[in-house]
Amino acid sequence: MQTLVVAAFVIMCAITAMALYLRSHPPYEPGEALRGVRFGMNVGIATSVSILFLLALILFHPPTGPGLPWPLVACAIVGNIANLMGVVNCLRELSGESLLAACLLLLNQLLWMLYALRVVLADF
Repeated sequence: MQTLVVAAFVIMCAITAMALYLRSHPPYEPGEALRGVRFGMNVGIATSVSILFLLALILFHPPTGPGLPWPLVACAIVGNIANLMGVVNCLRELSGESLLAACLLLLNQLLWMLYALRVVLADF
């Protein structure tokens, strides 16, 4: 579990660095495609911060009690959908920057899927 927290932190730093790079060095693209990449990166930053927080929460304060922890399951569903929305927005216009941003968000999507499996299948 500690490995997932470290991986989430590294991916969050990479997504944030990519977003800052795109803001300081905007690619030559039409306005709508650039807005899609920026929106996708903003969603990616939000989802990467939230997955880092949720993984750290499960690591340090695991939920106890019978049944599934429904708020964590709801967070997993919303996080997966929001991250996929960021990937789709990054891939509106295909360029090197948007493909790299989408790859980083897909790594984040892998963390969201592992989090969802952990929450649903783990017996807290």
